[in-house]
Amino acid sequence: MLFKNFDFENEAAIKLFSIKDADYSSTWEHYYNSYNYSIQKLIEKGLQHNYELNCRARSILFLIRHSFELSLKYNIAQQEKSVPLTHDFSELFAEFDDSLQPPAELKSIIEKIDFDKDGACYRYYSDKVENKPYFTYNDRIEVSDIFKQYNLINPSTGFIIGKISDPFEYDNRVIKWDLTFHLGECRNLNHIRTQYDMASEFLIEGILIDNYKAELLYLPLLFLMRHSLELALKANIFEIQKFSSLIKSKNYNHEHSLMTLYNCYTDYLSKIDLTTLSDDTKKQFHLFQEKFKELNDTIHRLDTNSRSFRFPVDRDGKAYVLDIGKIKLIDILKLYYFTDPFITFTNAVLEEAEVLK
Repeated sequence: MLFKNFDFENEAAIKLFSIKDADYSSTWEHYYNSYNYSIQKLIEKGLQHNYELNCRARSILFLIRHSFELSLKYNIAQQEKSVPLTHDFSELFAEFDDSLQPPAELKSIIEKIDFDKDGACYRYYSDKVENKPYFTYNDRIEVSDIFKQYNLINPSTGFIIGKISDPFEYDNRVIKWDLTFHLGECRNLNHIRTQYDMASEFLIEGILIDNYKAELLYLPLLFLMRHSLELALKANIFEIQKFSSLIKSKNYNHEHSLMTLYNCYTDYLSKIDLTTLSDDTKKQFHLFQEKFKELNDTIHRLDTNSRSFRFPVDRDGKAYVLDIGKIKLIDILKLYYFTDPFITFTNAVLEEAEVLK
């Protein structure tokens, strides 16, 4: 990740990233509004530049899909019903009474982005069951049309629908091209990870220089960073599994625990011979490893199973308790920035030094 315009020691910057306990609410409304705000700001910022949105396509599409899921679950909760665990849109639509139906236009829009039952197609490269890429090189989505249709929705009586973008020139040729997302351009997990990183960078930069509200962005921002860590660890593990028998037989396609993935990767690194590295390289390697463990542990404690940054309740319907007052977002960002070279280049550096063969 290339952080620009960031001074993590600046007192004014630290204040911008301060989150208070009062900024957190374990409600569907809070999560829904937070994810909607992140989409608004990503689109707003992207449209100020030339062709900056397609390279963030998977992350933006996941945020949009997740907003739609939160919308349905929020409205189900408003009916005083138990919100189902499912991520399947068809099952969520079935929960609505005749007296409160989602707008037909929303169903039509969802059909355009609903490629699987849980949105994994926007978070991962290959289908977990068939181990085939979710998208071919020619697959694309015209996102400008989605925003156009969405902003024209006239909600049915009582159905709550939030704002995901300000109106813009939907049919402008340049804008339509910017918002034509070519999904097949991601060819592996590292490519997808880069798209999540770049979305994070937009939001971080927005907080620093564009007056974006950290108290409304920290949940989707933490999710984007958490998912980037998961993808980075998996990409490194999968790369090593191609030649190493030490972890070759283990399947991590279904694993989401950052702790499990980190332990797997560092356990492998602890078994290789580093004696051929220079003293300076070894010192730097161990410092990176120490700081990455601190980052990974911090995110894992906050979100052990990739749910608490996305949903207000756990699988049993119990509200999450995030100790927001103790989350120093600026410290997480500093660790994230510092350790990026480690998780990105360690395999390549060790291979070049002939430690990994």
